[in-house]
Amino acid sequence: MAWCLWDMLTHPRYGMGKRLGAADVDKWALYVIGQYCDQSVPDGFGGTEPRITCNAYLTTQRKAWDVLSDFCSAMRCMPVWNGQTLTFVQDRPSDKTWTYNRSNVVMPDDGAPFRYSFSALKDRHNAVEVNWIDPNNGWETATELVEDTQAIARYGRNVTKMDAFGCTSRGQAHRAGLWLIKTELLETQTVDFSVGAEGLRHVPGDVIEICDDDYAGISTGGRVLAVNSQTPMLTLDREITLPSSGTALISLVDGSGNPVSVEVQSVTVGVKVKVSRVPDGVAEYSVWELKLPTLRQRLFR
Repeated sequence: MAWCLWDMLTHPRYGMGKRLGAADVDKWALYVIGQYCDQSVPDGFGGTEPRITCNAYLTTQRKAWDVLSDFCSAMRCMPVWNGQTLTFVQDRPSDKTWTYNRSNVVMPDDGAPFRYSFSALKDRHNAVEVNWIDPNNGWETATELVEDTQAIARYGRNVTKMDAFGCTSRGQAHRAGLWLIKTELLETQTVDFSVGAEGLRHVPGDVIEICDDDYAGISTGGRVLAVNSQTPMLTLDREITLPSSGTALISLVDGSGNPVSVEVQSVTVGVKVKVSRVPDGVAEYSVWELKLPTLRQRLFR
């Protein structure tokens, strides 16, 4: 389906090729999106099928942005202009790109760098009617009802409707409705904070981790003041406390900018931490993050 979108954007006759060239569209982002869409998943009837396919035809002239939005909605992605090309960000499993704590965000006057908000209960739907095209019924519009019975029993029935663009599979329609329900029921919290030039590394849709000392009640992140690869020993900017049981890990940023977790073996004088090893390229004043068995990882997109 990703290449249908590519064709629409770059073709000079029936697409936007006279305004957008091949160099203006991020084809590598579409390549990864296409791989995700083409993966085989259960179809709900004992077989398998591609996760997302497109079977649609355009019969009327419409605004380019509206058509682009329809294609992107089917692939669970959004178009983003990154300053050079039109790229796309898809809601799919991915690794975190960066960690933010009190040491690498802008501290406001009230001393609370992270401000949280939650979605309204009325916006958390637990049932959805998905409209799709049924090829076994003369290509007429059919409706697939998807429900979360546990959420209905807890909150009461809250129904919404959606149109699955280009969908001719009942299994795909069911997955689209299930994705909407799980997104609204599980992704209920947003966080607002300010950063400096460090935030230029991101594009919309990046997965980040928030280590908020006020939320956790203990020191969970900061800066590395000194690195000794021979010992191996780290000097942190604040004291940490190890749990009485379980393994504590500390996440560091290596020379490639990737997060690497190593085991904490002991703590002396509160800020000097002996670790199992020091990853290559860990620099002074880089960010560290403490991982404890009792702390849940808090990821945001």
